[in-house]
Amino acid sequence: MNIFNVVQNRVSTDYFNFLNANFTAQDVQEAIRNLKANSAPGLDGLSALFYQKYWDIIGGEIIEYILNILNNERSTHLINHSFISLIPKINSPTTPSDFRLISLCNVILKIITKSIANGIKQILPKITKEFQSAFVPGRLITENSLIDFETLHYIRKRRTKNNGYVGIKLDVAKSYDSLEWDFIENTMTAMGFPNNLIKVIMLCLNLLLSPSLLMVNPLAPLLLLEE
Repeated sequence: MNIFNVVQNRVSTDYFNFLNANFTAQDVQEAIRNLKANSAPGLDGLSALFYQKYWDIIGGEIIEYILNILNNERSTHLINHSFISLIPKINSPTTPSDFRLISLCNVILKIITKSIANGIKQILPKITKEFQSAFVPGRLITENSLIDFETLHYIRKRRTKNNGYVGIKLDVAKSYDSLEWDFIENTMTAMGFPNNLIKVIMLCLNLLLSPSLLMVNPLAPLLLLEE
């Protein structure tokens, strides 16, 4: 069985047309406003605060450059570079697994991916299953904890002398840095995303010098949804 069949044609014609529309200057301006002002800077040493504060001066050129990438698939190689920072998960890390990789991307790249993410988020609740609670507007990941509690409570109450249920706790690793770019591309293709949008997203991923883009990329949660 083809694993992509479970997400086949999730994007309807109306959603396809919505995602296939050209990006506008307003989309870019909304993206820069949505970025955290004091987030970690990239290679140029500038945070989003610089762009927000001096947008009246540099905004026109930034918008033109970004729209050329979003609408005309212009190469992102000039901005697709990053620093890798190791963030300890515990107080006294001793092994590589004790660190979390954070890739510090260029702010312009963040604006591009935020523009894309803002569009995808509007249709996300309609193309994902109801049990996907994380990263979807209007849903909370904590809902999973409530479901787990109710399930275990049911198992405990339904136990009898001769019959019972068993719960299995799985140690599931996070999917960050564990997905192949080809898998992401094939999933979006199967779901029915517009080809030009897929190409732009893959431009933001494939050319990056660090594989840890997904750690700080606004697209990360949306690309890592199970279905």
